[in-house]
Amino acid sequence: MNRCFTDGAWREDGLAAGMGWRIESNRKIFVGQGSKVMDFVKSPLMAEALAIRFALNHALELGLETICIASDAYELIRVLNLGQNRTEIFEILHDIYKLSSQFLDVAFIFIPRETNLVADSLAKQYLHALSMVSEINPSV
Repeated sequence: MNRCFTDGAWREDGLAAGMGWRIESNRKIFVGQGSKVMDFVKSPLMAEALAIRFALNHALELGLETICIASDAYELIRVLNLGQNRTEIFEILHDIYKLSSQFLDVAFIFIPRETNLVADSLAKQYLHALSMVSEINPSV
């Protein structure tokens, strides 16, 4: 099964978040990666959920039929595996469940932070870049 490492980095002061993901084949061959920055992200949980949503979209765009989402966001992985909802991220979870149904096989697993360094770096890199722009131009 293809594996996708995801991470979200959140900045409380500006309600901004960076999301990163890296997709590898079952043979650990690089398939793709991506990152996004968004404003008005209300919590770390929301940032992590957005990262998974973007990653699932990317995997579908690549034509992948199976995916294992690997994240260090324990609570979110637990919610996804139990098919639960959280008011704070209800719409994002709905999107994740809908996207998941388009794969032949999908799994969500918890991994330790130290094994998620590439996705973490992608998420923080873009969030840091946004912070630098904001410091140069406070009106951003």
